[in-house]
Amino acid sequence: MMPRPLNSITPPIGINIRFPFFGQSYDVIRVYSHGLILFGNVTYSLPHSPPGPFPLRDFVCAAPYWADTDISQDPSSNIFYREITDDDTLTRVSNMIRNGFPQLSTHRMLWAFVATWDRVPGHLTNIGRNTYQAIIATNGLYSFTIFLYNQLEWSAGAWGGYPQVGFNAGDQVNFFTLANSFTADVVSVVDDSNVGVPGQFFFLTNGNISEVRCNSTQGLQSSPFRGSMHGGYQLRLFGICFHESSSTVEINGNRIPDCQVTAVYIICTMPMVSEGRLQIKIFDAGRNVIGQTEFLSFMPETNADLILSNHGELDNALLLLEDRRLHLHFLRNALTTNYLFRLVIYDYTTQYIVENGTFYNIDTKKIDIGVGSLNLSTLGNLTINFQSIFPVTGEPRDRVHLLDISFELILSNTTSQVISWKGAREFIVRPFIASFSLVSSYCPAWTALQSDTNTRNLTSLIPSCPCRVRTTWDDEQFGFNADPVCNARKSGMWNCRFHRGARGCYRMKSTRSDGGAHCCYDNSGVMITDRRRGSGSSKAHYPETLKALSTYRHFFSDLLPYYSCCGSSTETLPTCQQYIRYRPSGTCVNLIPIPTGGRGDPHFSTFDGNSYTFNGHGEYILLKSIDGQFEIQVRLAPLVNESVSPVSMNNAAAIIAFVIRNEDQPRVQFELFSKLRLIEIRVDEKLLEFTPLTEQDELLSSSLIYTDDRQLIIRQSDVNSYSISYGESGIQFIVDVRSQFDFLDLISIIPNT
Repeated sequence: MMPRPLNSITPPIGINIRFPFFGQSYDVIRVYSHGLILFGNVTYSLPHSPPGPFPLRDFVCAAPYWADTDISQDPSSNIFYREITDDDTLTRVSNMIRNGFPQLSTHRMLWAFVATWDRVPGHLTNIGRNTYQAIIATNGLYSFTIFLYNQLEWSAGAWGGYPQVGFNAGDQVNFFTLANSFTADVVSVVDDSNVGVPGQFFFLTNGNISEVRCNSTQGLQSSPFRGSMHGGYQLRLFGICFHESSSTVEINGNRIPDCQVTAVYIICTMPMVSEGRLQIKIFDAGRNVIGQTEFLSFMPETNADLILSNHGELDNALLLLEDRRLHLHFLRNALTTNYLFRLVIYDYTTQYIVENGTFYNIDTKKIDIGVGSLNLSTLGNLTINFQSIFPVTGEPRDRVHLLDISFELILSNTTSQVISWKGAREFIVRPFIASFSLVSSYCPAWTALQSDTNTRNLTSLIPSCPCRVRTTWDDEQFGFNADPVCNARKSGMWNCRFHRGARGCYRMKSTRSDGGAHCCYDNSGVMITDRRRGSGSSKAHYPETLKALSTYRHFFSDLLPYYSCCGSSTETLPTCQQYIRYRPSGTCVNLIPIPTGGRGDPHFSTFDGNSYTFNGHGEYILLKSIDGQFEIQVRLAPLVNESVSPVSMNNAAAIIAFVIRNEDQPRVQFELFSKLRLIEIRVDEKLLEFTPLTEQDELLSSSLIYTDDRQLIIRQSDVNSYSISYGESGIQFIVDVRSQFDFLDLISIIPNT
């Protein structure tokens, strides 16, 4: 609490972080009773009220309300200040900042300081009271200054002059003075805002002055710009000004209710949607479009093997409608024992005309079947009746249900969702449900539409499989992704149930058609071509994560024909032979990747087998194709290692950032921030929202960070390792972060075909 004498200023306050403020860093601040936070251990002769507008030379401050304040004779008023280091309050501050700067939404504040002027009067002249706050916050890289106004009833004090609101870096370059400063109307800031909420002002203050502005050169943007099709998360829209509080938001023509509209941003709750690229449009009261942008909706990966013993029986399996129920058998482990879960079912339905490939009556529905909070270990087993999800009686024979059965983590005795457990918020198993009539009749109808010519066209346009894969069974190899239904890193009776004899399978989308390759391998990593030994098959429709109805197209073109023609037999029936005829295993080629790249204090290896070192500082081209379509740029910086003699480090340099441009693919950028032990990943300059996993046991296989409909995949493959894959091209990058977080190793794997 601030001492009460007039003109009080606190002693130097040592803070637990070096606070970035316009290019300088400060570890000491002071609070002045007249409405200032001062930076640095400097003694000033300060006037009661501002001597003039900013800029002021060699005077560094944030001024929420620099005015002639006097609490010396008023025991009901106070000035409080404190550092904020607890996680809950820092999370609240971070959420506030996201509203002002959604493009930095992945950044969590590590430290904050708040000063509160509570019901403070002016000096001798009036009985009004002012209440306001100043918050400074940082994650060590970005810093923010926030002014919050609750009540302003006076402006001028006994010494004359009106207050100033703003901040000053002392360099005569970086400064800001809010409109109406030095006038009696300065009290109107309690009703104004630069984020659309009365009395709130946000500023980015680590470098050049950056105020929140509603218009941007990019137009309407969303944060996040991609997300799960299940919905339920906050969607922020920004980048243009929203002049009408009656503005409405639609996604693919469907209005989102109950959005919060401010002048500079709109916040909505993302509804349940279908997979693929979605169009977000914002309309004014006259139904004129004032902004539009795309959103990438993806189908979450299934991961119920962590909680279900029979996940393999259900995942991507076809259940018959006539069975009327499904059974879940839960594992007993630390996850199912120590946490509670909420069961939510996402039902995606459609009907399909096989003769012309038309979908109709497409619908989505979210169902809570009312079982409450569940301890799965105690529960042991659970039966879900289809009737609790949709009416079984009268169900059309050609309707198919895709069920995402999701177990969401919740806090004990609440319905609030836990942030995550080892990187996961929900655990999903995904079966299909169809009638026996549809399944039994589908094979002849499908076969009648096939031809050898169509099959030759299909196989000619899909990628050739690698003849051999590495038996490390990585999640990505040569641009191919591990098949979740036949994953060599998993075990159990249900793994590879449709490919008995295979150790694992990989798949890849074609860049020239809707199809894809599906390749299965034995224990030695050699491709299997005999269906009786577990081979894969060509796919007419590869299930693309971000393409509309992709999963259903894959189901009706590839999965349902298999179930209908082959069922669960040993695949010797004539109908199964028809499936094998029209969905062959495909061809293979030997892919011998050539690794190249740079490691840490740059030791570069090249395609011709040479190695060399380079210790320049700055930005350089690491690799560039002759046609200019492919390029990698790296940033090198002096290597700082406190455990090594500075003399021995004088010439050392390290890779701290890189950007990859690959033809028309999105640009991928990695940047390492050593002091924060933080990695930023950007795709086409958009910051990805992800939480790096930090313990080895969190990585049960690998963690998907990003995927899109152009075959770009980014994963965390180890505690300190990341992979970047470019689909059919086979180009892959391995990024290793040294445990000290002081440099990156970048390994490029470029196939020689």
